[in-house]
Amino acid sequence: MESDPTHFTAGLVTTFIHLDLTDHKWDLENCFRICEALCECRIRPDSCLTFWDCVVLAALVCERLGLWSSPTLAVWTAKQKSQTHLCLLEGAPEEPSQDDFLPPSPCHPLSSSEPTPECCY
Repeated sequence: MESDPTHFTAGLVTTFIHLDLTDHKWDLENCFRICEALCECRIRPDSCLTFWDCVVLAALVCERLGLWSSPTLAVWTAKQKSQTHLCLLEGAPEEPSQDDFLPPSPCHPLSSSEPTPECCY
């Protein structure tokens, strides 16, 4: 499955399905489109794999088809650095021991690219 109909992999696979999946705001809808396309081609995949930017979409497809995958929410959280950071802060121990990894330090969104005294290195 590929967004580019002329992608070199089209000639290397048994079934090539062209779907434009580039706009990730529509991942849930694209998940349904993928599942419909697979059904129309009478394909029942054993797994789903992505090499690039579609990790959330791949997790959604796996979830919908009942295939093994990391939970969609976990994949979505890991894909967004700010969400990953907040998740790590929530689970950080109050007083880390020597054996613990150092907990993440708080991050603050910047409204300007100009350095301010609060964010000096």
